[in-house]
Amino acid sequence: MQNDFLHEFWHGLKFQLPYVLAYTIGIAVALNYWRRYPLPSSFVFLGCAIKLAVAIVYPLTEAYLLLEGKREFFEVVTLAIAVIDASAYGLLFVAVFSAREVMPRSYFWPDDLEPDDAAPPGDDVGFQERTPR
Repeated sequence: MQNDFLHEFWHGLKFQLPYVLAYTIGIAVALNYWRRYPLPSSFVFLGCAIKLAVAIVYPLTEAYLLLEGKREFFEVVTLAIAVIDASAYGLLFVAVFSAREVMPRSYFWPDDLEPDDAAPPGDDVGFQERTPR
């Protein structure tokens, strides 16, 4: 039983090793940039730490629950892990857009146009420079 568990765990973990390496590098990069960019680094750190934990916990639970024959419970745990994993992606997405400087608005934005500057319907001429209000 113990040998089967370890075999199944290592079998599942070997497919996670590239991800484990990427998440470990992500954590190291977040720690490296922590003083310079504390907010994005904290989101990257948390996101990568959660994904690293999931990459290790999933093969553990898979090996244990499937060997014990608890297939229904395995499906529930897999769903919970998927939700946790998705939340880690959310943290990484937030890290991308947090602590950025606000860019000045360009006059190419549609709400900066006067109504008479708009192209007539059906006039498919492509992107044209418009004059600001």
